[in-house]
Amino acid sequence: MVVKNVAKSVTEIFVKTNSAKLLLLSDVHFDSAYCERSLLTEVLNEAVQKDAIILFNGDFFDMMQGRNDKRGTKGNIRKEYLGDNYFDLVIEDAFEFLKPYAKNIAIMADGNHETAITKNYESNPLDRLCYLLSREAKSPVMHTGYQSWVILRMAMTSNAYIPFYIKMHHGSGGNARVTKGVIEHIVS
Repeated sequence: MVVKNVAKSVTEIFVKTNSAKLLLLSDVHFDSAYCERSLLTEVLNEAVQKDAIILFNGDFFDMMQGRNDKRGTKGNIRKEYLGDNYFDLVIEDAFEFLKPYAKNIAIMADGNHETAITKNYESNPLDRLCYLLSREAKSPVMHTGYQSWVILRMAMTSNAYIPFYIKMHHGSGGNARVTKGVIEHIVS
């Protein structure tokens, strides 16, 4: 798999076969005390076993326990993140957690939690995590914005690729009903 940023909000993923498996995850909230890490590990292990391309569509981080975050409650902080360098501890833990899956991770997109950190603390946690994954774990990962396009190009011949277009958007509006990270979809 080769991942290339071709425009501000367009990423291409090239695969050398004519089929691909994808795992799309959103609202992981990795550092939340409520993140079910054992289930996340199970899903990611299966993705690697099946050689799936992993796409994170926003809110990989929760990061609501920062000193000045009005949404946070210190009672909800995981014990491993107690310290004066909360954000650093979270990013380093996420890197260690994702290392075994690094070669399969193609996209990590901003969600409202990441954009809030960038706005309020002038640092982007996904930039830092993607840097670590690409530099230290040789991941092809690209950090994308809140909304972007992914063009999945699968090889039909040695020099011909068929494109599949994927629109990634973390959501808009607000007041959405959320149930354990899964937005309900009603089909009429």
